[in-house]
Amino acid sequence: MNQNDASYSNGRRRSQRRNERKVVRKNEHRNERQKKSKEKRNSNKESYSSKKFSVRRMTPLQKEIKQMLQKELIENENAIKAFRSETKVCEICGRVISPEDIGSAVSNRETGNPAHFDCVLKQISERESPGPNEKVTYIGQGKFAVLHFENPHDLKRFTIRRTIEWEDRDNRLEWRNEMAGLFSQIK
Repeated sequence: MNQNDASYSNGRRRSQRRNERKVVRKNEHRNERQKKSKEKRNSNKESYSSKKFSVRRMTPLQKEIKQMLQKELIENENAIKAFRSETKVCEICGRVISPEDIGSAVSNRETGNPAHFDCVLKQISERESPGPNEKVTYIGQGKFAVLHFENPHDLKRFTIRRTIEWEDRDNRLEWRNEMAGLFSQIK
């Protein structure tokens, strides 16, 4: 073995030891960072739990308000369930008006009880017997109208031939008031 070979192997050993020290320092540094982040997480948990504890304490007034709100919420839910459980029957077709359809129901002109919107529209169409290029539609506030279209393909341009006041605007019906009052309380 000559001197050049020995110096080469010594240099290689030195570089290996240097690399090993670098790896050890990296691991130590990484371990310190992990330890610090773990401490930070634990301190955040402690501060959160102390906040949580302070939130749990309620004054007697807050407890009373919370109980009143829960009681009111339960009463509202029960009233809505009771309203939905009442079966309402359309007087025109004789079928039950589902809870989903009660929002679009229209009152029967003679009795004031709820009826399907489509049944009322069909009844008005039969009474009015619209001519060619005419159609019966709902225009709002309890009114229907017979519309005349100059071009049946252009539904943007029309003239109102007749208006039919189906529901009296001044006389609010009991079933509609009850429904509006209950469903406006849903949050």
